[in-house]
Parts: sequence; structure tokens; C-alpha cells
Amino acid sequence: MKKTSIVSLILSAVIIITGIIIMLRGSSKAEAEGIELFKQTATEDGDLIERIDLDGQNISKINISMGNTDIKVLGSADKSYIEIVNFYALEYTSYVSNNVLTVENDFITTLLNQFENGDLSFGGFRNYLRLKSHNDHKQINIYLSSDMSVKIFDMKIKSGQIEINNIANAADYKIKASDADVYLKNTPNSSSVSFDVEKGKVVVDRTLAPSINIKMGDGNVNLTTPEGAAFNYRVKSEMGKVLVGGQDFGNAYDANFDAATGNVVIDVKVGDAVITTGASAPEPSVENDSENTEETADPEQKENEENPD
Repeated sequence: MKKTSIVSLILSAVIIITGIIIMLRGSSKAEAEGIELFKQTATEDGDLIERIDLDGQNISKINISMGNTDIKVLGSADKSYIEIVNFYALEYTSYVSNNVLTVENDFITTLLNQFENGDLSFGGFRNYLRLKSHNDHKQINIYLSSDMSVKIFDMKIKSGQIEINNIANAADYKIKASDADVYLKNTPNSSSVSFDVEKGKVVVDRTLAPSINIKMGDGNVNLTTPEGAAFNYRVKSEMGKVLVGGQDFGNAYDANFDAATGNVVIDVKVGDAVITTGASAPEPSVENDSENTEETADPEQKENEENPD
């Protein structure tokens, strides 16, 4: 080996060792002074969480495209922010552009898009070398205050669970998943609901929207309508049952009502479609109440009426 090559190897080794020493000393000092070096914060439970504050931003659409991920969206929060849990720097990217919050794990494509839009940010090479945590459960939590009026939720995942709860403003909900459980609850002023799930479960609870369209490959669909709401229905299940208000309608249920304010279309290949009306349970009729009152009246009084002196 040439003398220059040996010198180069020695210099390279010295530089690497010096870099490691500086990094370790810097990490120790930052930890002692409470300075966070990474964009993710490590918790005692082994989670890595990156929090992105959304207050003050005018976000009209949330666009999420991930692999195996749980997503939770909660309205009526004190502040608007997003938590990205147990993802590493090379696994995802997140940014806001043209009033759209995007979180996705197509890293290369997203970097190119950010570069074209002038939104590219690096954040430091240390974030890309961080060791893995012990918790691999990936999750995205989105908290929205009443000041944040998101009009469109567009979410795609391969597997996991999506839960959207307590969103007051009118919004479109578009969800596509390969294997997932999807919950939409307490969203009284939705604009439209469009779910396409290959396998899993869909629960829509007390959502009022002009259009509710649910397509399920293998799994059950449960829809509970708000109290007093009226819909037109076109519901079918190729290999399962359609139950409406506890009544079995076989494989299909079609109904139109003059007072309907929305349309419900549910298409299930394998599984049941269950629709529960949100109205209160019917009270006994006056006629039945009268009959029951007569039967439960004072026996002695009844006997006197039947056998007068």
C-alpha cells in the first residue's frame, strides 16, 4: 500500500473518531441543559414523537398517505397540532403547502415536490442517523381546535385504524384502506363521506351528510343515524345480511323518503350492513297503556265492577 494511502486512511479514522467524540459530548451537554437535538422527543415509554404546531395556519385540507399506521383525528381541542409517533426521518415527511397539510411516507417523491415548491427543509443530518426506539407502533394524532376549519380529510393507509371524532364543521371525509378499521363519530355537519375499505370494519356513528357512500370488501359496516335524520337508502350485501332497525331485509334494502335530506349507499361483498336509527325508542301507544292499566288495576275494584251488589 502506498504511503499516501496509509496517511489518508489514518486521517479518515482520526476524523471519524473525532466526530464521534464531539457528537457524544454535544449530546451529553445538550441533555444536561435540556436542549432537544432531534425533531422527535423520546418518551419514557419508548415512543418517538414529533409535534408540529398548527395554530395560526389556515389549513383547509389534511392529506395523509401512509403504510401501516393508526390515525386519530380529534376536534374541539384547546390547540391545533399534529403528533407523528414512532416514525424516523427517512420514513416520512410532513409539510404545509397551499393550505394543505400533507403527511406521507413516499420520501423521495415528497422531497422532489418540496424542492419544486420551494418548501424543502433538511433539519440536520443527525435526525437521519438516530437509533430506533423500542416501540414500533406507528401513529399519527391530529388535534384540531374550534378555530381550525378543515374542509377535506383525505386519508390512505395500507393497514391500521382510523378514528375521526368530534369535528363540528362541515367537511368531506375520503378514506381508502387495504386492511383497516375506520370510525367516524360525532360529526353532525359533514358534507360527504366516502369510504373504500378492502378488509376490516367501518363504524359511522351519528353523522349527518348529504352523501354517505361506503364500499366494503370483507367486513361489517355499522351505520347509526342521528336522531330525527331521514335518508334515502340503497344498501346491499352479496354474502351477508342487511339489517335496518333490527329487521332483517336479506341481501338488499332500498328505500326513498320524501323528507330525506341525504343519501346512503352501502355496498358490502362479504359481511353484514347494519343500520340503526338514532331516534328514541318508541313509547307504548295510549291504547296499550289503557289496556295495561285495566289489567293491573286493583283486583278488588275490578271484582266489584264485574259483580255489583
